[in-house]
Amino acid sequence: HTLGEASSRGTYEVTVYTINTLSDGYYYLQSQTDGSYLTNDGTSNPLFTNRTPASENARIWFLKKDPTSQRYMIQNCDKGGRHLNENGRFAATTFNPALHTFNLYNPVGTNVYALRNDSNAGTHYWVINGSLITGKGSSTLKGYAFTLVPAQPTLTLYPYINNKATDSLVVTTGTAVTLQPAASLPGGSWRWDNGDTTATLSVTQTGSYRVTYRLNNDSVTTRFKVEFHQANTLPSGTYYLKNAQEGSYLTYTGTSYPEFLGKELFDVNKQLWSISKDAATGRYKISSVANPAFFLDEYGRYNGGTYYATWNSVTLYNQQGSSLYAIQNGGSAGTNYWRIAANTLRGKGTPSLSGFPFEIVDPATDPVELAASAMISLNQGDYILTNKVEAPLGSTVNLKLYVTRQGGRYYWNTGDTTQVLTLNNVQTNDTLTATYIQGSDTLSTTFTIYTFELNGLPNGDYHIVNESTGKYLSYVSAGIKPSFSTHYPAVAQRQAWTFTLDPSVNRYNIRPVMNPSCLLTATADLAIVTYDKNKHSYELYGETTSELVGFRNGGSSGNAFWTASAPNINGSGSTSPVYPFRLVPYQPSSLPGTWSREAITLWPNPVETTFELSLPEAATFTLISLDGKVLFTKACQAGQNTLSMEGYPAGSYLGHINAEGNQVVVKLLKQ
Repeated sequence: HTLGEASSRGTYEVTVYTINTLSDGYYYLQSQTDGSYLTNDGTSNPLFTNRTPASENARIWFLKKDPTSQRYMIQNCDKGGRHLNENGRFAATTFNPALHTFNLYNPVGTNVYALRNDSNAGTHYWVINGSLITGKGSSTLKGYAFTLVPAQPTLTLYPYINNKATDSLVVTTGTAVTLQPAASLPGGSWRWDNGDTTATLSVTQTGSYRVTYRLNNDSVTTRFKVEFHQANTLPSGTYYLKNAQEGSYLTYTGTSYPEFLGKELFDVNKQLWSISKDAATGRYKISSVANPAFFLDEYGRYNGGTYYATWNSVTLYNQQGSSLYAIQNGGSAGTNYWRIAANTLRGKGTPSLSGFPFEIVDPATDPVELAASAMISLNQGDYILTNKVEAPLGSTVNLKLYVTRQGGRYYWNTGDTTQVLTLNNVQTNDTLTATYIQGSDTLSTTFTIYTFELNGLPNGDYHIVNESTGKYLSYVSAGIKPSFSTHYPAVAQRQAWTFTLDPSVNRYNIRPVMNPSCLLTATADLAIVTYDKNKHSYELYGETTSELVGFRNGGSSGNAFWTASAPNINGSGSTSPVYPFRLVPYQPSSLPGTWSREAITLWPNPVETTFELSLPEAATFTLISLDGKVLFTKACQAGQNTLSMEGYPAGSYLGHINAEGNQVVVKLLKQ
């Protein structure tokens, strides 16, 4: 305006904004100052942060105009859909339009906003202090602190039970249980497997409950598992205690801990347990039927000491409507629950009830199936579970068909009708069949008897021949393991072994003919040691249908059978009889026969590379190493012959000269 000749001009900034015109939808709420996102971090206060959350829904918000107040509610899209209250915190109470709706002020043409409380919450504007919202921050509009950016959340369901984030619950029968799935995006419809269409479901029975949430053309599903239980209602009695997951049976094994094993068909008592309620505590004592002196203590171990109810009795929680159980210590032993680990019990396992790992079953409802097993006793010894036996000639063999259910009839292919068939003075291999008939069930088992001659070899000198290769076990020197090599008369003594029966143990010791100070040990090595009948003597098995033999360790050396493992003997090769060897009597030869050593000239000896061999007539010359290996054979003429040892290492060698049965052995030294 004008005043006299003086004039002035003023400039005014006018901001035009709208109130509550935002479309319902999903938005990021960002700080206009630094661009950080308002994020649900799982606490009671949402935070402005640039950290990426585990779920993008945690920083996406649903803004919807409330029809009663015409203001906006603000709900997070993650984990339960919590809404904000008038303080900019997550509300701890049910949504209330008078407290939990807000006005949105938006300058025209922008995406920045101011938020203001209203109604019962007052009329303060929200401000951002650090990373938090102060809902009652300013009584006047001092700017637009928030930027709203459209977002696209993921449709997700979050399971809650009784207001706790979980999809499973184990609880005492009679407890009120409400399943409360929460959707990340509101506005959809619910449907449970039982047809219910409410957002929550009250349940009273153990089971698995599935709910589907549909929104527009999308849907998601989640499941809840609820297990109701009751405590200490099992009648005292005898039961199987099973691994509910695998179906195996807790078994008395005689060691510190019982083990979960397959069902025992014959010695059933090892898997039966006496479970009796203790009158003093109302809990249960669990003891072995196979050995009643032993009970399970608070660690799940066998305990043969004094039973103390305050320590050794347990609470049994039975899952409603099933034979599944949880086991909990009590009294002085604490309150931990038992678990299964490494195929046995862990009595102080878990601090809380999280499932029912055990099944307790009445044996009458879990009967033993009809089964038969072969048992054999040799020479009145104990019965063992087997259908094969190796019996020395003249033995007495008892064959027994052991069955899990008595009352049937037995038939043998010999015509006998007894459960046990006794064979005296066994002389031959045989195969017999036993049949058991009970009602409409028929079971048959075949028994096989192998006979052999035991320790029937006369003392003497023998070659040990590997039957599969035809090679002879050869002595090298003390301390070096003997090996199989080709047999030549020139090295026959090196391949000979002296067998001597020790009558005190009825086993043989074996020595090399070339060095009787050595003994063949249980590992088929050679050693110069003092003879010990418990370590250095061996049984000799003779197969009755052939000339083959087998060796078996004895005494403190164990009872393994020897096998031929090229190029040596394996002293622990087999746990059952095998016959890989043949014994050939050693016949010392008389050399040089009709030839005279003086008629042969060999020069030079020691040999550097070649040597001259002069013979009275044509013959063959064979060079042999001291371990019996043939190095070469060459035909020689009568008179002078030149032979070479080039390429062979320094040492001693044998030269075997053969002319139509006339034999001479010479010794050569290679330098």
